Amino acid sequence: MTLDNGMHCVTTSMLELGKSSAIGQEFELVVFDDLEFQLTLQTNLPKPPKSPQSTVFSTMSAPKPTSKVSKLKNFLTSPKKRREQEQRQREDEEQAAIQYQQQQDADYRRNNQQLTQWDLQHELIGPDGSFARAYVSLKDHEKQAFGRPYVVDVPCYNEWAVEDKSITSTTRSKLGGMQRRPPYKIAKMELQMMYIPRPRGSKEEDMPRSMSAALRQLKEAETASDIRFEGHLSQQGGDCPVSR
Repeated sequence: MTLDNGMHCVTTSMLELGKSSAIGQEFELVVFDDLEFQLTLQTNLPKPPKSPQSTVFSTMSAPKPTSKVSKLKNFLTSPKKRREQEQRQREDEEQAAIQYQQQQDADYRRNNQQLTQWDLQHELIGPDGSFARAYVSLKDHEKQAFGRPYVVDVPCYNEWAVEDKSITSTTRSKLGGMQRRPPYKIAKMELQMMYIPRPRGSKEEDMPRSMSAALRQLKEAETASDIRFEGHLSQQGGDCPVSR
C-alpha cells in the first residue's frame, strides 16, 4: 500500500492478500490548510506466460466421402490412371483426416487450457500493479476523530481495468480496441484515525509521535486533572510554603 498526500509518498512492504488482510501500518501526517491523501493498493504484476509452439492449421471440416460423379469419372479412365487417381485420392483423404484430428486436438487443448495468474489479472491492474485506490479528506472525519480514535470504512475503487469494446456491444464496437472501464468499487479499507491539533505555544517535538503515545498522554492529562484533595495540612518543624 502507498500513501500519497501530494508532498510525500510512503510505501509499505508486500503482504499476503486475502479476503481480509491486516496492513498494520501507522502514518503521521501534518495538517496545513486542509489534509487530503490517497491510499493505493498494489500487487506484483505476473509475467505473461510463454506461448507454446504449435502448428497452425486452417479451419476445415471432416473429410467428405467420394461423390458418385468422381466414381463415374474414374470408371471411364484407363485402369492405370484410375489406380493412380485412387491412390492419390486415398492419400489426400488420409492427410485431410490427420489434419482434421490435429485441429480437433488443438481446439480441445486451447479450450481446456488452465488460466494463469496473468490471464486473470493483466486486464484489471495497472502497469505498476495498482488495482485499488481510496481517497480520504480530513474535513469529512475531523469532528469524529478530534482527540480520540475513530474507525471508518473507506471504499476502494479500481481505476485501471480495461475491456474489449469490440465484443461488448454493437454500439460500442465502433470505438474498437481495449478501453478503460469506469472506476468501480472493488474493496473497502478500515482506517483508524485520530486528529490532534497543536496547542498554542507548543513545539513540534512536544507533539506525540504515534497514536499510542497520544492516547497515553491524554490519559495522563485526564488523570491529573481529576485529582482532588480536601482537608487540613499540618507540619512539624521547618517552613511550609504554600502557593495560592
